[in-house]
Amino acid sequence: MARLPLDNAAKRIEQLRISLRRDFSVDLAGLILFSPLASADGHDVFVQIVDGRAAHLKSFVGWLDPKRPRCGPLLKQHKAFAFGESGARLESAATVPLGEDARLGFLVMASRNPERFNRAQHVDFVPLLGEVIAAALARALRDPKQQSHA
Repeated sequence: MARLPLDNAAKRIEQLRISLRRDFSVDLAGLILFSPLASADGHDVFVQIVDGRAAHLKSFVGWLDPKRPRCGPLLKQHKAFAFGESGARLESAATVPLGEDARLGFLVMASRNPERFNRAQHVDFVPLLGEVIAAALARALRDPKQQSHA
């Protein structure tokens, strides 16, 4: 995976998007970032900002495990939540918590192949990926000079 740029959050997120497709061969990936201060949900195909306390997240408790990565099939409501219309053809995904107890949110890596991310898959490296992404995002969120007007 390429090194995430240090100059601002937008560049870090764009580099992550490119690297996930290239280095991990995922069909679609997304960041679901929690913000209890969000006055309105933000969404694009890659980054979705939601209120981490929102009631609609309760239906995803089993799918978005805050303690460890999960792999498995994507249900219709999970595809719609994570990817909108872009996720219609996706069949499996790995979800990776970002930060302790997923306080920053989740990374979702998805595939059209139903076996690409299966429950029996060994995901030893994935928690480390989550830690690296969380550290990069947390630093950008703490330092307003690193944020961009995206």
